Amino acid sequence: MTPKSLLRVPLSHISELSTGRFQCVIGDSQVQPDQVTRVMLCTGKVYFDLVEQRKKRGDTRTAIVRVEQLYPLRTDELQKALGAFSRVRELIWVQEEPANMGALQFIVPLLQHEFASTMSLRTASRVESASPATGSHKAHVLEQHKLMSDAFADRKGGEKH
Repeated sequence: MTPKSLLRVPLSHISELSTGRFQCVIGDSQVQPDQVTRVMLCTGKVYFDLVEQRKKRGDTRTAIVRVEQLYPLRTDELQKALGAFSRVRELIWVQEEPANMGALQFIVPLLQHEFASTMSLRTASRVESASPATGSHKAHVLEQHKLMSDAFADRKGGEKH
């Protein structure tokens, strides 16, 4: 029950299935905490796309934190994961789904309540749509490129939502 693109992802290890445990929030141990100024929050497959894009860009200031359990949102675990990064000024919810689908409408008010006083919050997603997918590979590639560009865009102060 996974997208075919994840079947051979080098970031996954079989030992995680046999010796690991479910984690509601998975922090980012691939970055230097003192260099991080923004954190991307996501769930699902888009995580792997973000990690690949961060590597391509040579971005050392962006942490990517996975929210594996959306409800109930474990704000204590999220606070702990974000607490590792003392210089964070921007929080970005990234989702592959269109803005009117996925977790965006649910999670943004919760994130605002928890973090709006300490950092700016913005979102990156596909534009609103009646369909979760375009049905065209070329259109999907263009949308994916725009999603990654929006997620990694530098915004002074971020767009508050």
